[in-house]
Amino acid sequence: MDDRHLVRIAIIIVLVLLLATLGGWLFGFLYFGRSGRLAVYYMAGHLMAQGQSPYLVTQSAWERLAAELHIAHYTQPYRYPPYTAVIGRLLGPLGERRAEVVWEIAGALCFVAGAWLVGLAIRGGWRTSSPSARRCSSDPSTTP
Repeated sequence: MDDRHLVRIAIIIVLVLLLATLGGWLFGFLYFGRSGRLAVYYMAGHLMAQGQSPYLVTQSAWERLAAELHIAHYTQPYRYPPYTAVIGRLLGPLGERRAEVVWEIAGALCFVAGAWLVGLAIRGGWRTSSPSARRCSSDPSTTP
């Protein structure tokens, strides 16, 4: 068995373990608890859809909105970048529970994609056309 085959097996094992871990985490998260940050993004998106600024909402207004949307756990005040409220607004039509599922699955997929990219980098999967970079590469197929 050559080294490349062993590296592939190791990467597959790591990815399977990551997926199992993330699957267990996602199940536990959805079954037992909710994210306070996603809830506040969702609430901020709801405010933006009404033409309000999430940065100017009082605590009592947050509490009323949380009660209206049936959200028990959230962070307050809104101290996040505006794009997170836009994400909350985009997820708004799904409803809170579906938005939460989409959010967590997207996060898990991003995590796996990042692990895959790191695996590519470790294996020398990224190529460059720079001659000096080719000389530094550990991949014999990229050396002149």
